[in-house]
Amino acid sequence: MALFICPDCKNTVSEKADKCPHCGRPFTAEELASLKKPGKKSGCLGCGLLIIILVVVYTLFFDSDKTNQTPNNAPQESTVTSTAEWYEGGSLHRVTIAEWKNATPENKLATCADFIARLNENQNLNISVTTMDSLKSYSQELVDYIDLATSTDETDSQSTIEYIGDHTVGEIAAMGMILMGWTK
Repeated sequence: MALFICPDCKNTVSEKADKCPHCGRPFTAEELASLKKPGKKSGCLGCGLLIIILVVVYTLFFDSDKTNQTPNNAPQESTVTSTAEWYEGGSLHRVTIAEWKNATPENKLATCADFIARLNENQNLNISVTTMDSLKSYSQELVDYIDLATSTDETDSQSTIEYIGDHTVGEIAAMGMILMGWTK
C-alpha cells in the first residue's frame, strides 16, 4: 500500500483513501492520480529526504563510538528490581523486516528501548522520557508502529512488499519517530 502526503495537513494518506483521514479533505480522481504519481520535482525531494533520514539513522543508531546495545542513559526509577531488565538484550537494530517479524516481543521491545534511549541520551527527543515506565510505554508504541508499518497482506503489491523488505528495522524506527514527531 503506497502512501502520499495530503496537500492541506501534510500528513500521510493511503493511496486507497478518497479523503484525508486527518483533516477530512476530499481528493478528486485527478488529484489522486497526480498525488500517487509524483512528478520529477517531488521525486527529487523524496530522494533528498530519504538520504537525510538514512544519515540520521546511521548517526543516531549505528555510530561506532556507541557499541553498547543497552540503554546506558535510560531513565531510572527510584527503586529498580530485577524485573526492570525488560530493556536489555535487544538485538534487532540492523536486521531485516523478515527477521523483525520472526523476533520475540521481548526482543522487539528491548530493541526499541535502545533506539529511544540513544536519542534521549543525545537530547534529540521532543517527548519526555524520564522514567522506566515512560521508556517502556514509548518503546511499546514504537514496536506497534514498526509492526503496523511493515505489515502486508494479499492486497499489497509485490513492489510494496519488496520496498518494505529493503529497509532495516533501524531505518523504519527512525522514520516512525520522525513521522510521530518524537525527534528534534
